[in-house]
Amino acid sequence: MKRKMSFLVAGLLCLSLCLGAEAAGTVTDTLTVRVGYYGMEQDRYVEVATYHWSELYDALPLHNEAYSFFRSTDDGTYNTVIDSAYGFYLADLLDYAGIYSGDIAVVAFYTRDQSVGFFTSFTYADLFGTQRYYYNDLSAHISPVYDENGTLTGYDGDEAWNDCWTVQPMLALEDSWVSYEIGTEHTAPNYSSLGTGNRFRLLFGQSYPLECRTNQSAKYTHTLFITLQGAPKITEEPPELDGTLGSHSATFQISVGQQALRDALAQYLDIASSDSSVLEITGITVTPDAQYSDLATVTVHYTVHAEGEVELSFGFGGTSIAENRQVTTKQPEEKPTEPTKPAETTPSTEPSEGPGGGPSAPTGGAEPRETTPSVPGPSEAGPSEAAPSEPVEPTAAVDPETIRMYALPDALALQLQGGGQAEAPGAADPIPVTVVTVQPEDDRKLLLLTGAGALALAVLGALCALRYYTRGRRSS
Repeated sequence: MKRKMSFLVAGLLCLSLCLGAEAAGTVTDTLTVRVGYYGMEQDRYVEVATYHWSELYDALPLHNEAYSFFRSTDDGTYNTVIDSAYGFYLADLLDYAGIYSGDIAVVAFYTRDQSVGFFTSFTYADLFGTQRYYYNDLSAHISPVYDENGTLTGYDGDEAWNDCWTVQPMLALEDSWVSYEIGTEHTAPNYSSLGTGNRFRLLFGQSYPLECRTNQSAKYTHTLFITLQGAPKITEEPPELDGTLGSHSATFQISVGQQALRDALAQYLDIASSDSSVLEITGITVTPDAQYSDLATVTVHYTVHAEGEVELSFGFGGTSIAENRQVTTKQPEEKPTEPTKPAETTPSTEPSEGPGGGPSAPTGGAEPRETTPSVPGPSEAGPSEAAPSEPVEPTAAVDPETIRMYALPDALALQLQGGGQAEAPGAADPIPVTVVTVQPEDDRKLLLLTGAGALALAVLGALCALRYYTRGRRSS
């Protein structure tokens, strides 16, 4: 008998240990925050971070806060609840995760005791934009209401407004959940018997005394799925795409609501062509902005393979973020080619005998150029030298003091620089020489004025010397 009793006690002990282990296993030690946009699948929400409770314990401000509930029971009656809690405000967690609360559309809470989907969710306006309260000693301030037949028809909680204060949504690290029957007096928070068995527990308060939302107080919360308003926004529209055949790129800027989403742009940004055989997207490069955590520059690389029309779509994580864009592809325009200039023919300088035995016209079909013969020097002129057939008539009398300057042609200049000897006269065409006549300046007036000034200075000096000599004789 004693042996049977020992086995029974041992079995009960093992059962209690197993149940305790299962209950302890429900509690989560970590909290994950994910963000995304409407239309994204749950598994495509971007993970911002996963925090151990000890990190949040050290990093965030912690508060003792009490939350009241008006709760329906299984038998159709109601009671009240006071949950005394110790934890951090949800707003502080969002700031720590780098999520601007004004961008939030919905927050969904996933818990260990529900394997499929979220346990509860709140819109931003409901969770943060609604004033919520803790109603102190709520059970004592609610009065049942009966009809004339003594049947309970409802409750009156107006008296609870006389003893309440505002509270903020919290995730509790420890809490103490206590229920009270309607009419129980002198109920109050109790922070001396807190436990971690429900970590992380969502607490949010009541907007009025008879609000009944106890079933949304999620315990064992392990993940927050935060849906942001709108979608990634293209702040700088892509330029007109180059539709000519070949490889190209286009650059634009895009803004997202959170840094983790920006860092995931390269993975989740989807720019697709309706016909890759005409226009193919070959790559996307994302460059985060150095100054703004929600801004990035996107460069799209693409190749045009053939002529036609395609449609480009812009998406992020399966949701559209911009209107589709039509692109017409074409052959590159041919640039007009400049006409080729004919090669210039250089007339031959070698003389050839003409019908009369003299030099003939230069070959190459070029007309002989009219030249101005230079004035021969003393050593060049001779009685046997023939005069030019068309002498140049002087247009004005030449002053003996005239300075003459000669502009040498390029061929002659090169010949002189090279030190070579000129060919014999008559062996080539006469070399044209341009004569520039420079008239000497008339400096006679300047000389006359200079002489007059010198004479005046000499006379003045003589007068001064005469006066000085006269004064000296008078004094003696």
